[in-house]
Amino acid sequence: MIKVEMTKSGRTRFINANGIVLEELRKLKKGAPADGYVFVNKKTGKPLRDISTAFKTACKRSGIRNLRFHDLRHTFASRLVANGVDLITVKELLGHSTVKTTERYTHANQEQKRRAVDTLVPRQASKDGEDQEDLLHGCDRGSQKPSCRFLILCFQ
Repeated sequence: MIKVEMTKSGRTRFINANGIVLEELRKLKKGAPADGYVFVNKKTGKPLRDISTAFKTACKRSGIRNLRFHDLRHTFASRLVANGVDLITVKELLGHSTVKTTERYTHANQEQKRRAVDTLVPRQASKDGEDQEDLLHGCDRGSQKPSCRFLILCFQ
């Protein structure tokens, strides 16, 4: 877990880290001072308080333009949702007090929307649509205008 002391809310938070992050932090720690800080100013040896300059330099060296550090939070949230993580868990990971705030961070893409709708397809659905007869019950398939109660279920 990663301890974050200086948060926007003023509360100390603990963030779970996956194996990749832990391995990278272990590598960085090997060269870090004994005081426990991983990210230090090479000139002064003091802990970094602001990563803005380091982030901008890393982006420039990598050829990445128009990326703000805060954009990484949006990417993190969107990728969690894309991988099936529920909004309550995403809210907790981002440290938000409400799901409403978290919703602004998550962005569903077209593939996610397609997969979401595909979850409604019966597992044993036939390719020729024979299994759709039950869904069509109550629809007047002979007329030009559907007369069924639930328009979405009428395939014309």
